[in-house]
Amino acid sequence: MTPAAELHRLEQLLMVFPMAIRIRRRVQELRLVVAREQESRLRALRGRIRRGLSGASIDTLARLARELEAS
Repeated sequence: MTPAAELHRLEQLLMVFPMAIRIRRRVQELRLVVAREQESRLRALRGRIRRGLSGASIDTLARLARELEAS
């Protein structure tokens, strides 16, 4: 089971058993794990974008800059 799926399952259980300390602690741990995984995916995406842009032509970069300014 993925950390995100387990987090969801435990959050549902926490609604039924709001005073369960072990579930609360595990939910906190899993939230940190999921956040770290998301940050890692975003860093990898940023790296791929940076590498892709390093080989782009000036025209492509200018078009992209106009699109970003317009949004």
